[in-house]
Amino acid sequence: MANFVRLYLVLTHTLGAGVQYNTFARLDAIALGILVAYALGSAIPTLSLLARILLAGVSLSLWCLVAAFANLNAQTEVAPVAGTLIGRPLIALAAAGLLVAFIGAPVAGARLLTKSWLTYLGRISYGLYVYHMAGLMIPGHFLRTNSVSKFTAYMLSGFAFTLIFSVISYRWLESPFLKLKERFAVVRSRPV
Repeated sequence: MANFVRLYLVLTHTLGAGVQYNTFARLDAIALGILVAYALGSAIPTLSLLARILLAGVSLSLWCLVAAFANLNAQTEVAPVAGTLIGRPLIALAAAGLLVAFIGAPVAGARLLTKSWLTYLGRISYGLYVYHMAGLMIPGHFLRTNSVSKFTAYMLSGFAFTLIFSVISYRWLESPFLKLKERFAVVRSRPV
């Protein structure tokens, strides 16, 4: 469905933002996540640590290649044909590859992933997702990104603002709702 929606959007000369923020044009990533969950069930992929590292490396490399050549961030320009029709499915596949690489990785020997600060980042990951644009907008008003050092400062300060917003949101907005959810849950969720 996502491929047909993206094809329609490209044929109607939709702007990049019209693809980026269209849920139906982005359903393949969600569908692949569901397929990975369905295929694995409660099992952990039986991949060695080296295979997991290679899979994560290939997935991240694919993301970088698509980012470098597909022009997906052209929000106010017409959505690029190759980037929209080829790049977006490749990004979804790479995300599924990362998911498979990381599921059960500590059992395979990736002890770094059990560090408490990484676990906490996972716990507040929804806030990191939701607030990242606001976190980047604040330093964007003060920093010009016309050099590598200024761009680095922009990215680091944007991450710092995003992290602060996410911690605050998790503590005072999300946690009370999570506690409320537990009161009404029929099937108890595993702790994060």
